[in-house]
Amino acid sequence: YKNGVLTKVEDESFGYDWDVDVSQDGTYAIIDRCETVRRVINIPSEIKVGNDTLPVQELDYFYIIGGNSSQVLNIPASVNQIQLSSNGRLMHINVDASNTTFESENGVLFANDNTILMNYPAQKVGETYTMPDSVQLIDEGAFEDLVHLKTLNLSKSLIPYDYDEHYSIFNRDLGSVNARDFWASFSLQNVNAPADSVYYSSVNGIIYANDGKTLVMCPMGKIGEITIPSGVETIDYSAFNYCKKLTKINISSTVTKILGSAFSSCESLKEICIPESVTSIGSYAFSMCESIRSITIPQSMKMIKV
Repeated sequence: YKNGVLTKVEDESFGYDWDVDVSQDGTYAIIDRCETVRRVINIPSEIKVGNDTLPVQELDYFYIIGGNSSQVLNIPASVNQIQLSSNGRLMHINVDASNTTFESENGVLFANDNTILMNYPAQKVGETYTMPDSVQLIDEGAFEDLVHLKTLNLSKSLIPYDYDEHYSIFNRDLGSVNARDFWASFSLQNVNAPADSVYYSSVNGIIYANDGKTLVMCPMGKIGEITIPSGVETIDYSAFNYCKKLTKINISSTVTKILGSAFSSCESLKEICIPESVTSIGSYAFSMCESIRSITIPQSMKMIKV
C-alpha cells in the first residue's frame, strides 16, 4: 500500500508481477503475491514503489499464481519475516546464506538456527522425510497440500505448543503437532515419533502424547480401518479431521473424551461405535461425515456440544 492504496508492481527486469505493501513507517516493502510463468522465482532484495526504492523485508501470506507446479523460491538476505500461504506449486526453497533469520536445508525452510520448521514445499520430491533433531516447533501450515510425502519422521526435540511463550516469535501460531499444520495433505499416511521423544509417541503412524493418553493426530492419508489402542483417554481436537479414506474406527473402552471436530469430514467413515466409557463429545465432532447414517450414544454420556 502507498498511502493506503495497494500497489501492483510490474517488474520486467525480473519477469514477475508483484503485489506490494509498504510498512506503516514507510521504510520497507512487503510482498504478498507473485504472478509469473517462470519456474524459478527470485524474491528481489529491493523493489521500486512509486519514486521510492525500498528493501524487501517481509513475505506476508505470500502465494504464487501462474506458471507450473514445480517452482523454486529463492529468498534474499533482506527478508526477516515470512508467512507462506498455501503454496501448492513449490518444489524447493533456497535462502541466501547471509540471511540471519532464515535458512534452508534440502529445500525446506527453517528459522532460528533450524529450531523452527517453517515450510516443507508441497511438491518436494520424495516419499519420506526426517526432521532434523534441532527442530522444536512447526509453523502453522508448514506441511500443507503435500503431494508426494507419505511418511514423516518427527524430531525428538519437538515440544508442546505454549501460546504465551511462542506466539510472539513471528506474531502468529507456532506449535508442534496438530492437524492444521498438515492441512489438505492427503498423500501423508504415516507420522512417526522417535523412541526418545520426550513429548510424543506413535503407533502405526498415528501421533499420541508420550504417555499414550491423548491421540493427537492421524495423518489425512490413512486408509481403511484403524483401532485406537487401550490406554487412550482423549481424542484431541481435529485429530481425524479430513481423514477421507478411513472407513472404520474402533474406539478403545478407555476413551472418555472426544474433543471438538475430532472426526470432522471423515467422508468415507461408515462405522464408529462410541463405547460406554465416553462421557463427553465436543462441538462438530462428527460434522460432514456423510457416510455415517447413525451413531449410538451410550448412557454414560454427560455432555454433547453442538
